[in-house]
Amino acid sequence: MPRFALAAAVILALSGTAAMAADLPVSVAAGPPPPWPRTWDWNGFYGGINAGFSFGRARDTWNIPTLSVTGEDAEKFSGPLGGIQAGWNWQYSVFLVGFEADIDFGAEKAKQATFNSAFTTPTTIPVQGTVSVTHSGTINWFGTVGGRFGVALGPALFYGTGGLAWAAGKEHVAGTATNAGDGSTAVLIQPSSLNPIMLGWTAGGGSRWLSAIIGPSGPNICLLIWARQGGALLRKQPLLASYQAAH
Repeated sequence: MPRFALAAAVILALSGTAAMAADLPVSVAAGPPPPWPRTWDWNGFYGGINAGFSFGRARDTWNIPTLSVTGEDAEKFSGPLGGIQAGWNWQYSVFLVGFEADIDFGAEKAKQATFNSAFTTPTTIPVQGTVSVTHSGTINWFGTVGGRFGVALGPALFYGTGGLAWAAGKEHVAGTATNAGDGSTAVLIQPSSLNPIMLGWTAGGGSRWLSAIIGPSGPNICLLIWARQGGALLRKQPLLASYQAAH
């Protein structure tokens, strides 16, 4: 009898120990913290590279005072271009303002065009005839400086831009004058390569996508730019003709 009671006491004691162990808290390894809510910030400096294709039209104004000839013709330009750009953004809520400058090297070329015009010399004995000026141009450098205003919707930016545009290139020119009376032809403009530098304005718009890898510039999804340059006045010495291009 005493042995049975001792055994029962031991069983009860072990059962009580097991019940106490089950009530103790279990240690579990801590998991990773929850992700921080993502925010998109377009503020600050950015820079990058660009490449594209350009096409346009140049209106050429001619003035040949020795023959009292004035007139216009046109050239069509097209070709690739590429370069670098940099700028700075300020973001206010979903609105964004900023400025940007870019410079591009281009291979924009125009097919040879010919300006033809009848003339009558302002002399005591007038001479009538036809003047013919052949010319072809290239645009080697192109750049813009301007501001922009946009709306930022998370990682996407939609914006408009406008400002100053400039271009530099070459114009290959040669000209002759033909006497209608005897059919003789004289050189009016020696073959020359002129170097116009043009100033104007630009306007356009586009969209960008903010990339955590690329930075606040983001790749351009689409960018369309309209540029208008003019006021490139070129003169030959001696002053046989003047040429003004508006691209």
